[in-house]
Formats: sequence, structure tokens, C-alpha cells
Amino acid sequence: MQVKSNFQGKKLITSDDILGKDLLDVEGEYIGVTSTLNIDQKNKKIIGVTVDRGFMKSNVFVGIDMIRTLGVDSIILNTTLPMKYIGMSVYDVNGISIGKVKLSKFQSDINHLIFIK
Repeated sequence: MQVKSNFQGKKLITSDDILGKDLLDVEGEYIGVTSTLNIDQKNKKIIGVTVDRGFMKSNVFVGIDMIRTLGVDSIILNTTLPMKYIGMSVYDVNGISIGKVKLSKFQSDINHLIFIK
């Protein structure tokens, strides 16, 4: 990544430095490749990126507040995306299996897991 310092002394990067990069969660697990910058038209600010997760998988939106590092070779998140929980076993306080996660909901603009079903 080439950092440019050409606007009022601020360190800038371009869309080329973000798009096409591998996206990793906080544990270093590969999620996909950044494919689109999402910009709030009214406020003219980047609000996140869209990630292509590969063949037969839906794209996912990642809010800008979920991004910890814009690295040279990859982008690293500061959290785990909710789809990672789907299929995991759920246990009660006594360690007895009560099922598997079927659905998880994440509100990216506040960076919080809302529920797991």
C-alpha cells in the first residue's frame, strides 16, 4: 500500500489500496475479497466495504467501524462476522447441548451482535 500525503498534510490511500484485498476476521480467518467501497451520498463518507465471499455465497457488507487495519496485503477486522456462528453448538449453563445456531443478526453500524437463534 502506498500512502500518499498530498492533501492538507493528511496521509491518504486510494480505492486501489482497498479493493481486491483479502478480508480477515479478528482471528485471522479468511472471509473474502473486498469488491466495492460503499459511500454515504449525503455525507460523502465511506461507510464500509462489500466483500465477495466466493462462488455460491452471498456478498456481505462490512461497516467501516468494524475495520481494524488496512494492511498492505489484507484488511483485518476488529470482530468476528455473525455468519461464523451459524452451525455452532449451543450449550446451557450445565454443559448440556441444546441445539445449534440457525440464525445470527448483526447491526454493523453499531458493531454489535443483536441476537442468535
